[in-house]
Amino acid sequence: MNLPSSNHELKLIIGQATSRGPDHERNEDFHGATTGEGRERGIVVCVADGIGGSADGRLASEVTVRAMLEDCVATPLGWKGVRVLYTVANSLNDWLFREGRWRKGGLGTTLVAALFRDRGLSILSVGDSRLYRWREGRLTLLTRDHLFGGPDLAVLTKAVGLDDRFTPDLREEVLREQDRYLLVSDGVWRAVREHVLRRWLEPALDPQETAQGLVEEARRHGRDDATAVVVAVVSLPEANLPELLREWRDRAIQPPPAVGDRVDGYHILRILAKGMQGVVVLARDEEGGQDVVMKFPDLLAASDPAWMEQFAREEWIGLRVRHPQVLAAQPPADTRRKAAYHVWQSLTGQTLEQVRQQRGKRGISATEATLWLCQTAKGLLALHRQGIIHRDVKPDNLFLTTDQRVVVMDFGAARITGLSPLMPEPAGQRVAGGTPGFMAPELYQGEPGDAGSDLFALGVTGYLLLAGSLPFGQPESHLVPDFQKKIPLAILRPDLPPSLTSIIERCLALDARNRPGDLGEFLSWMEQPELWSTPPARLPLLHRNPLRFYQTGFWIFLLTTVLLTLWRLRG
Repeated sequence: MNLPSSNHELKLIIGQATSRGPDHERNEDFHGATTGEGRERGIVVCVADGIGGSADGRLASEVTVRAMLEDCVATPLGWKGVRVLYTVANSLNDWLFREGRWRKGGLGTTLVAALFRDRGLSILSVGDSRLYRWREGRLTLLTRDHLFGGPDLAVLTKAVGLDDRFTPDLREEVLREQDRYLLVSDGVWRAVREHVLRRWLEPALDPQETAQGLVEEARRHGRDDATAVVVAVVSLPEANLPELLREWRDRAIQPPPAVGDRVDGYHILRILAKGMQGVVVLARDEEGGQDVVMKFPDLLAASDPAWMEQFAREEWIGLRVRHPQVLAAQPPADTRRKAAYHVWQSLTGQTLEQVRQQRGKRGISATEATLWLCQTAKGLLALHRQGIIHRDVKPDNLFLTTDQRVVVMDFGAARITGLSPLMPEPAGQRVAGGTPGFMAPELYQGEPGDAGSDLFALGVTGYLLLAGSLPFGQPESHLVPDFQKKIPLAILRPDLPPSLTSIIERCLALDARNRPGDLGEFLSWMEQPELWSTPPARLPLLHRNPLRFYQTGFWIFLLTTVLLTLWRLRG
């Protein structure tokens, strides 16, 4: 199994072989390998051996391997490799343990799983399936057997599904080119002595030939099911994210350019935005012949290593998340970029904040707001699925293109979950990045921010677009807003569908547990037909302004009562 890639990607060649034991009705072993979406996801390789005493060892091993291959590449992007393996295997352990209680002998399997990602290897092992490393003429066993007793009467002490407490061995190590790794079930290592394993791994044979040869050796000398997977490391990527961040710190910081300047083949056409942290410009790529947006850091801001780390991560997010509702970065070749800057796709249109100011207070319809909020939620959901929390959702960071597509942009405050910063944060409570007025209460309490924080900011955005004001006022940057003072959106905009105001109000819940569970739930709520139907040209007064309706009714009633009284007195 050859997994090709570009010159700067992880490249492995994998060989796999398995055989049923002569005395067995079926092969209880299961194995497999898969690739993720891009180099960040990595390549997962697994070998499992169903416990012979369980009701269906084959079912346990097959379910475990298939789930590991499918679910490990769907975990948040920033998670460490051992966290990925443990989280998926732990959920499998819970399922097998529960299901096994209803089957004679239970459901259990050994497991050795390897996640090859960037320049590292993460290993999870439980039971007596093994992983060896062959490096520079030396064979090293990287796992240990969870067995009790002698060689002939050994009993497994750990396995997936054996106990409700899951305590596998976890290990990480750095890969080297020309390394070879061997994953085997106990049917191989019990039957094939270590010196024979070395004899098969020493010559640089094709991994498939090696795996097949080891299984045939096991069949000649043993009676158990035998499985072998050989992984040869052909090439490694140049740098992972932490290494990339360190490279960014060494890039030259130059003064922001002026209109007419040329930087690495980009002709600066117009200044789009300028602030204390840098400048954003529209430029023409003279090599590619297209307009792009470039972002340059300010000299003073760039002197802070922590700020430069976040600046580098911002581009990293734009490169990794490809979605119609997420702004994409377009990095130049390393040989072309001589200074610190980002290059982003150029869009035609305006921000939702510009639209709001042009329309005036309450100038945005329910249908428009529904469409924009749904598109924003889809973009945020694409980020969340890769473990990225935006933390600065607001109309200024939502771009409405001329074809009515909302694009989420500006990842300067984003957080990649599971990825620790290279620079230590200052001691004491620290408010996570964001804009006052849009930040959730938990951010003011020192929480780093999660999907619920983005949902809160999305609710504030919807409230602002429809009501023309922030729900909790515009606080000072150093003050906590008064979250108890809020006029319900239904009072400010009685013409809106009740379901829309209800969804926005739920996003604005001060307790994160009362908000929608995630953006997927938010989108399902927004699919209600009344939010997408065309409103009548003129709503009844009762729906447009209930207060005026009842005031008018009161005065009509009062006037009628007075007239009737005068008529009776005159008669």
